[in-house]
Amino acid sequence: MNTASTPLSGPESSASKPHADGRPDETHGLRYPCGAPPAPGEVREVAPGVLWLRMPLPFSLNHINLWALADEDERGPGWAIIDTGTKTPEVMSAWRQLLADEGPLAATPFGARLTRVFVTHMHPDHVGMSGWPTRKFGIRLWMTRLEYLTCRTLAADTGRE
Repeated sequence: MNTASTPLSGPESSASKPHADGRPDETHGLRYPCGAPPAPGEVREVAPGVLWLRMPLPFSLNHINLWALADEDERGPGWAIIDTGTKTPEVMSAWRQLLADEGPLAATPFGARLTRVFVTHMHPDHVGMSGWPTRKFGIRLWMTRLEYLTCRTLAADTGRE
């Protein structure tokens, strides 16, 4: 990507306007080299076999980026998921939309089948929904042992006095 013609800051960028498609002015913040972010429950292919997913968050940071990687296991092709979003009704709805028979993942050559879930770390927006796809698809959760055990300990201790 050529960034020479797009200054990131400076007086010439202060008059920039948002893009016609509603994306923010790239000269002042985030740039999306792969186009506009996908809506929850949708995907955007950013490279062959790499899908960008986005889930809503109920925080000041209102979304988390997730990834689906083309994968294959002993049962055939599918998608390895990187992170899962928080355990909220909105995220559950987005996952159901993604995995529906007519959903965006089903429309790919790999179908809507998941092969494994990778969790990068134990923050709730990364690990929160990981139990649901692992149970639904009978697949393994991949995360470090320390992160997993710490997460289980915190979940077990929630709400106790």
